[in-house]
Amino acid sequence: MGNDIAIGNFSGRWEVIDGTVTMRHVVALNDGTFNLDIVTFRPVDRELIIKAYVLK
Repeated sequence: MGNDIAIGNFSGRWEVIDGTVTMRHVVALNDGTFNLDIVTFRPVDRELIIKAYVLK
């Protein structure tokens, strides 16, 4: 509908392994959908990868 902004609440966990930060969380969005998001961040490379999986 031309709205590029999503609002929601999330809860999850994060860990650091070999300098890579990985965050896994479930997001409840304002349109009633739920996502599993996996965010991987490598500060050394300045690389950020977001993978979103629709649960509902």
